[in-house]
Amino acid sequence: MNQSRLARSDLTVSRLGFGCSKLGSWNSNLSVSESEQLIEIAFERGITLFDTASTYGQGSSERILGRALERCDPQHRAVVVSKIGYIPLPQLRASRVLMKATWKLRAKLGLGSAHPQRFDLPFLKRALRESEAWLGKRRVDVLMLHSPLVATLGDHEVVDWLHRLKDTGRVAAIGFSNLSPSQAVIDVSELVRCGVAEINMDPAEMRAQILKYTGVGSHNYGTTRMAAQPDQGVVDANCRVFGVDNLYIASSSVLPTASFANPGLTICAIGVRLGRHLKSQALDPAFDA
Repeated sequence: MNQSRLARSDLTVSRLGFGCSKLGSWNSNLSVSESEQLIEIAFERGITLFDTASTYGQGSSERILGRALERCDPQHRAVVVSKIGYIPLPQLRASRVLMKATWKLRAKLGLGSAHPQRFDLPFLKRALRESEAWLGKRRVDVLMLHSPLVATLGDHEVVDWLHRLKDTGRVAAIGFSNLSPSQAVIDVSELVRCGVAEINMDPAEMRAQILKYTGVGSHNYGTTRMAAQPDQGVVDANCRVFGVDNLYIASSSVLPTASFANPGLTICAIGVRLGRHLKSQALDPAFDA
């Protein structure tokens, strides 16, 4: 796995990262043991960048990640990115059914699925301590504010605290995340206006470049979903359409679930994997073309 230096830090990470938002979540089909095994397999394959957050799985994501890395990465080569700012709902941690019902009720009432947020310093300090506790022996290598308001980024008390965390070595790097490319442009432009940051690119040009390479919503998912049996999907594990010997599909449509990020890299991986499978089949003397 190719490695790169992470932004302005001294951290070196794999170019391909592992998103942990579904680990321990009510809408994940994986058990806790399966989730931990998945992390271990990813690490064995060379992935060293793991992204989580205090609100993912209401804390379960960090706990699962910490336990798995403790077993497979005793030398602490993996880099853990975590985000704080959303308020976890501890009363829902024990019940996926209750969580799912809550989200459906919010949608019915037109409230969306947004979590409540807090970015006052006492809350952020407590959230970091909780994340560190969930992760166990793993530290938070990169700490980010989770989709903060522009006003928060201009709060010098919060910003100074983040820099102190880095200066004292409690974390190796700091930053903030955004809900969308457009919001990122708005945030950065506002930071420039407030004198908190500098930018050497025209905001309009930056927005065009971000949207050019990070567009979301241009791919369809699940219409020819992969499954183990014909009554559960359209293609098998090798992307072959059930019941048709010579018809294969290499597309995001075979993915059974979707994420916020576009699936371009995954589609390429599916195509490469399918090509290798077809090549092995063609070289097999028993294969009847």
